[in-house]
Amino acid sequence: MGKTGHTSGSDFSRRHRVIFVFSVVNLGLVVAFLILLFGVSEHFFLGALFCFAPRIFALIPSLILLPLSLVWARNAVILNAVTAILILTVAMEFNIPDRGKEKIEDSGNQQPLRILSCNVQRMEPDFSAVLAEITSIKPDLIVFQEARDKKYKPPPLSEVFPDWHVCVENEYQVASRYPARVVDHLTTSGFNRVSIVAFEIDHPDGQLVLFNFHPKSVQNGLKHLDLRASGSLKAAFGKFDLHQSRRQSEHDESRQFVKKNRQGRPIIIAGDFNAPVSSSLFQEFWGEFNNTFTAAGWGYGYTAPCDGPGWMPSGLPWIRIDHILVDDEWHVENSNVGKSNGSDHRIVWADLRRKNPSE
Repeated sequence: MGKTGHTSGSDFSRRHRVIFVFSVVNLGLVVAFLILLFGVSEHFFLGALFCFAPRIFALIPSLILLPLSLVWARNAVILNAVTAILILTVAMEFNIPDRGKEKIEDSGNQQPLRILSCNVQRMEPDFSAVLAEITSIKPDLIVFQEARDKKYKPPPLSEVFPDWHVCVENEYQVASRYPARVVDHLTTSGFNRVSIVAFEIDHPDGQLVLFNFHPKSVQNGLKHLDLRASGSLKAAFGKFDLHQSRRQSEHDESRQFVKKNRQGRPIIIAGDFNAPVSSSLFQEFWGEFNNTFTAAGWGYGYTAPCDGPGWMPSGLPWIRIDHILVDDEWHVENSNVGKSNGSDHRIVWADLRRKNPSE
C-alpha cells in the first residue's frame, strides 16, 4: 500500500512539474509572439507572417494547459489564464475605445457625416448583399475599392442612389450625397499602379478632401517564400524583401500625396490599407491620424478575409485591415463594422462631425 501511494504521489508531482514548465514556456512564447507582432512586425518576414495570420491559433496551448493545471498544477492556473487573456485582448487586438463617444459642442451648427468604406472585391461573390447592407446603414458618403468589373451585373451606385454624385477613377469609386469630384490620383513607382485617389467633397460645413486608398498586400510577398517558386532560400528572401521595400515606398508616396492634396482642408482617408493597426508600415505612415474604430468602436472589428482558405471557416474574418482615418478636424461619434459576406471584406463605417465648421 505504501509503495502504491508513493508511486501515485510521484506521478502527481511529475505531472505538476511538466504542466508548470509547459505553462511557463507557453507564456514565454506568447510574449515573444507579441514582440514579433508589435515590435518587429513587418520589418522581418516572421513578424509579417504572424501579423497577417489568424492569431486565435495561439490560444490552443492555453486551452489545453488551463484545464490540466486546474487538476494537477493549481499554481499554473494564473499563468495560463494570463496567457489566454494576453492572446484574446492584446494579440488579437480587442479594441476598447480610447475616447468613446465625444461630447459635441454646439452640435446644432454641425452637420453629421456618416461615411462607409468597403473593398467590394470586383463585385463578388454577392454584391447585392453588400448593397442591401449599405442601404440599411444609410450613409452620406460611400467609398469603394476594387469596384471595377466588366461583368458588373448588380445596379451601379448611380441607380441605387439616383440623386447622388458618383465619381469613378480606376478601381476606386465614391458616391456622395454632396457634390463630389475627382481631384488627383497617384501611380506609385514600385508597383506602377494607382494606389490612392483624392476627391473633393462639398460638405455643408465646408469642403473636405477624401482619399480612397488601396495599397498592395503583404500576401504577394509571402508567396515568394515558397521555395518551389523561388528556387532557393536566398532568392525567396530576396524577393520578399524587394516586395516589402516596394510596399514601403508605396505607403511613403501615398502619404506624400495626401500631404500635397490636403491644402489646409479637413481630410478623411478610407480604404483597404492591407495592414492592421499593429503593422509597422501602418504605424510609420498612418499612425498620426485618428482611426475611427480605435476611437469609437468596440471589439475586434475584423474586416477580412470573409472567404478564407479551406482550413478556416468561411464568414469568419480574422484581421482588421480596412480603416477610416481622420485628422484632428473631426469628432468621431461612432464606428462599426458590417456583417455581410457579400465581399471578401466587411464594410466599415463611422459617424463624424466637424469640430470647427467654416462659416
